Amino acid sequence: GARWCPILYTVAVAHVNSFIFCQDPNSSDEVKTARRSMLQRTWLLTDEGLRQHLLHYKLPNSSLPEGFELYSQLPRLRQQCLQTLPTEGLQNGGVKT
Repeated sequence: GARWCPILYTVAVAHVNSFIFCQDPNSSDEVKTARRSMLQRTWLLTDEGLRQHLLHYKLPNSSLPEGFELYSQLPRLRQQCLQTLPTEGLQNGGVKT
């Protein structure tokens, strides 16, 4: 199997996280649409660990096994981003396809 590389993983998680929660008002509609779709796909991930990492990523910390720190609770700004998703995307207890 692939060797675990926390650095690459951290970079990927940080990148996705900053993209889906970016608050840039100057983003084009195209970027906003891509961001929403990625946020929704992230929210609907069946891999709880990955989903948690992408949504709760805080900052790099090489002393931790994952290579980064997580928020224990979603920051308000991120909750607001998630609230803009269509509601069917937020029923996360239901059947996942």
